[in-house]
Amino acid sequence: MAINTVSPETVENPEKERGRGADPSESALRCFQEQDDGRRVRQMKKKILISLLMAVVMAAALMTGCGSDQSADQSADQSADQSGDNGSVKVDSKEIGSWVKIKKRAEADNKKHTAKLKITKIVTDEAKVAKAIEKYNNSGTAQMLDTAPGNDKLQYCIAKYNVYFPESFPDSDFGLTNVTVKFKVKAPDGGDEIKANGTVYKKLSNTVEIGAVPQGYDFYSGQTYKGKVVYMIPKGSKDYLLKAGGYYFKPEKQ
Repeated sequence: MAINTVSPETVENPEKERGRGADPSESALRCFQEQDDGRRVRQMKKKILISLLMAVVMAAALMTGCGSDQSADQSADQSADQSGDNGSVKVDSKEIGSWVKIKKRAEADNKKHTAKLKITKIVTDEAKVAKAIEKYNNSGTAQMLDTAPGNDKLQYCIAKYNVYFPESFPDSDFGLTNVTVKFKVKAPDGGDEIKANGTVYKKLSNTVEIGAVPQGYDFYSGQTYKGKVVYMIPKGSKDYLLKAGGYYFKPEKQ
């Protein structure tokens, strides 16, 4: 399955942008699909640019003061894996390192059962993030990520997380493969606009899983999946939240 790309919309000096659309910033998290010629991924012959992870931002710039204009994007975001508030967002954030209960669908019976989620670490060091992405690219996957956003105002980060599946969680014949958790990057108020250095950033919510996802017959109940997601923020910013499993997490502990 292809990993898509993000082209975040930015509004610099919003008051001066009234009446005209803002140019989207340069695409980031670009992903290429290799065409294998019988050799390993490193000998790829061709890269094909994959479709944008969310539609390329073509809407007009949203003014900083127009908070009432957050409609379809935010409501879609709130229909996450697990249930959460579906009206006004109540941001009751958790600390990095705290366990929370979530629901994951078991392949054995196609029903949701309880598992536990914990974000263990936020990696912001750009060299370490690039090294982790390079390792992912070289792991044999046909999906490729750039090791940097291609925009000096943005940076990649990695959230490391654990998902514990208790022994009571139903195993299928091949064990468990539905082990990852969907993450979103959110503003402190739970919305989609992240503000930094006089700029409003939109469409930064998407993340990409780069953990070693079980392929079958290699992971079972009673074990803990150790996942990693790559996401993008304004460079140096800590003024955001991570949403996962219906919860919001503060990124302070780094």
